[in-house]
Amino acid sequence: ALNCPVTDLSYDQEHGGGILVKTEDMDLYCENLVNAAGLFSAQLAAKLVKKQPKSQQQQKRNFIPRHYFAKGNYFRLEGQRTPFSHLIYPVPEPGGLGVHATLDLNGHCRFGPDVQWIPVATDNNVVDDECMGDNNPDEIDLNVDPHRADVFYEQVRRYWPGLKDGSLAPDYAGVRPKVHHPDLLRDADGGASLGFADFMVQGPQEHGMAGVVHLIGMESPGLTSCLAVSELVADKLLLQGS
Repeated sequence: ALNCPVTDLSYDQEHGGGILVKTEDMDLYCENLVNAAGLFSAQLAAKLVKKQPKSQQQQKRNFIPRHYFAKGNYFRLEGQRTPFSHLIYPVPEPGGLGVHATLDLNGHCRFGPDVQWIPVATDNNVVDDECMGDNNPDEIDLNVDPHRADVFYEQVRRYWPGLKDGSLAPDYAGVRPKVHHPDLLRDADGGASLGFADFMVQGPQEHGMAGVVHLIGMESPGLTSCLAVSELVADKLLLQGS
């Protein structure tokens, strides 16, 4: 339901099993649960783990990655005609696909997103109950800092040297959930950074909790590949226990 936050998750033992989803306004019972909560998916997964027997909590907690957040800023082109009639993608950068040129349905051009990591204040190896450390997605500032334009001019001019000074204006920003951080992700022995970690689709086969599929760290594939992702989710639920 719209604007109906989930406050708790647990396995229901009083109504023949299944999963109890508690919200601010109602309680819902379901046999299967797909956790596709975006920026909050790791947080919801942790709520369910906390209701497991203590002997199983640590094992199941290991399947929940720490969530990091990367803000992506966009600048729009003003006062200059775009030379592009299609998308332009530069070489990817750590955490993103680089500042690329996009066109809306009206032919207007904007550039972005960049990768602005939200500061992390806690140790990556300590996964707290919320799996987000001190970061609350609701408190992330989505205003675009005009001073970031300097970096945009530099990056866009790598593939469009004709971009004029004063042609970029702050547009909008969004936040991407990440299951890695380039400065904090380390291997099991504390060695060098692993560099890249994809989004996660975890079903009962991975975490051992019946009837639950977690979609964690989903970025653009959550939309652009939603049909393929939904098939994978359905397969995990249909094959559980087999």
